[in-house]
Amino acid sequence: MQPIPWLLAVGSQKGGTGRTTTALALAWLGGAAGQRVALIDADPVQAAALVAAAPGQRCAWANVRLFAGMPTDDVPLAGCDLVIVDCPSLTEPAAQAVLCRADAVLLTCLPESYCLRTLPAAVAALAAARRDSARPELLGLLATGCRRDDPQHARWLAELRAAHGSLLLEPPVPWDRGLRDWPLTPGADLPVGAGAVAYRAVAEQVLAARLAGAGVR
Repeated sequence: MQPIPWLLAVGSQKGGTGRTTTALALAWLGGAAGQRVALIDADPVQAAALVAAAPGQRCAWANVRLFAGMPTDDVPLAGCDLVIVDCPSLTEPAAQAVLCRADAVLLTCLPESYCLRTLPAAVAALAAARRDSARPELLGLLATGCRRDDPQHARWLAELRAAHGSLLLEPPVPWDRGLRDWPLTPGADLPVGAGAVAYRAVAEQVLAARLAGAGVR
């Protein structure tokens, strides 16, 4: 029997935090690193599926299979090393169906005051999923869309680091025009740029967590 793959849910308490872009980038990078990846678009908006494949076509990324919607069981995921799920907003009931099957959760947020104030809602949803089991673990918090020349962004990042310490993954993902325009070319590879460099560092942490957690389910 093949082992059940390690499942990472990429979530947030609201839309617009870079959640879908993060799921896409991690799936692309995992496949490029030789991992057999399942990318699951569990968000009703289905934004990830629109980026990962052109209409009517399969995902052409190396080693990546795309699923529109969460499979009802783990059979379709057999043979995969890594499953990346673009979650619904964690405050929505549909997110619990993902969290209860996840091994780890990566939370995304923007360096802005509203995200800082509403982040506890995502943490509460994660706590609810953990009531009946030890999973999922919180892998970390990833700040996206950070402008290095914006003093307010620097201040908010400092607040995030002070409040969440080592849970804040480094480096934060900078604002990147290529990432912003990625959806304009469905099926395109991860755009080269500062954003891709940051995501590559995050992907290394994700793959290290997968290796540490392999076989625990």
